[in-house]
Amino acid sequence: MRKTYRSLLLVSSLLILLSCSKEDVGPQTGDLKIYINVLDATWTLYYELYTEGSLATRMVVSPLREGEVTVRSSTPFYIRDLNAGNYILSIGGSTRSVQVTGGREREYRF
Repeated sequence: MRKTYRSLLLVSSLLILLSCSKEDVGPQTGDLKIYINVLDATWTLYYELYTEGSLATRMVVSPLREGEVTVRSSTPFYIRDLNAGNYILSIGGSTRSVQVTGGREREYRF
């Protein structure tokens, strides 16, 4: 009787564990699509991307991403695979707050 009880308890525990469904978590990263307002010309600009929290500190902080980008009139550039959250984007002397949403592409114009 005791062995049957243990077997029944083990089987029911396994069934309960196997029947539990995991909560489906959506995408955690997103992209930024950036347009730069330039006239009919090609410009090479330097950009820096910081987390919003990193600029709140009084310490010198390295950018999360940085680089040069060549922009043309009406042609966007992309910063991809960023964790969802708030960032500060500095490009060509202009700085603004941008937001990344998981599973989405957010568009900004500078």
